[in-house]
Amino acid sequence: MIAAATPRLAKFAVSAERHDAVFIGVGMGAIPGIGLAGEDQPGVWDALEFIAALKSGEAAVQQAVAGAAVAVIGGGNTSIDVVTQAARAGAAKTWLLYRRGPKEMSAYAHELELARQHGTELLCYATPTRVLGPALGSGRAARVRGLEYSHRGPTAQGSGAESAAAVLAADLVVRATGQKGAGLTPQLPIKTQNGVVQVDQWGRTSDPRYYAGGDCTSGGQEVVHAVRDGKRAAVAIVRDILLPRAGAAHHQQGETGERTGDSADARGGR
Repeated sequence: MIAAATPRLAKFAVSAERHDAVFIGVGMGAIPGIGLAGEDQPGVWDALEFIAALKSGEAAVQQAVAGAAVAVIGGGNTSIDVVTQAARAGAAKTWLLYRRGPKEMSAYAHELELARQHGTELLCYATPTRVLGPALGSGRAARVRGLEYSHRGPTAQGSGAESAAAVLAADLVVRATGQKGAGLTPQLPIKTQNGVVQVDQWGRTSDPRYYAGGDCTSGGQEVVHAVRDGKRAAVAIVRDILLPRAGAAHHQQGETGERTGDSADARGGR
């Protein structure tokens, strides 16, 4: 039974109890703060919210980005989406700050090349330490006064000692540091790890009635992967539930037919 902590969850719980199989495809949650000083001021963005605002053509955000210098924190494909979208929206400069080396970045190689083609400067071994403020302007059109960070020059071992703090003349700072798990999944009777639903190759969870796929099981991949997960889970549901049930029904019909035939034979022999 699902603990119904909210009306929406209560509604889901009732619906889930009525079905023999439930597929979970809720994606991931928001991108949480990273404990960066000054990150709570206007001009600092969650990557997903930033991309959505640009794609929707929100005027205040378009105004903030036009001619701005944008610093993006992260090393995955979402961070690439941010720098490319910002450049297309008229940003004058984009940086991508990643705390490890380029080989450790989870972004695809062709995505990194795309970012470079859009003029993005990649800063590896860079750890942001403080967003400078107070912000200029207010609301979603606000800009910050820079981003302070520390840099480790790579050595033969791939790392180095902390250098003195440097400052980027950033107008906007965007966190693309990974999403937390969806709020729904901890309430379900299924196993999760670090907010990610644990499944086998067919989307089966630890509870035989629940199947899952997409970002909530991978932590974030492409749409094609989510489509693949949905198809695999559908096959598993058919194999696990529908085919056995159909086989049982066919067997029962056969037995019924045999009993009917026996009765007819018995009457015919009287």
